[in-house]
Amino acid sequence: MGSLHDTLIAKKFEKSHGYYADTFEIPEDIKQRLLTFTNKYQF
Repeated sequence: MGSLHDTLIAKKFEKSHGYYADTFEIPEDIKQRLLTFTNKYQF
């Protein structure tokens, strides 16, 4: 997730976002790459 992960970690240390508790919307490009990867290995 690259820079998105860096942003989430920074927000965790700023205490403006709960890294483990809060949710966030996955950007569409990352979502599509993850779906492509996981669909490739379905049985």
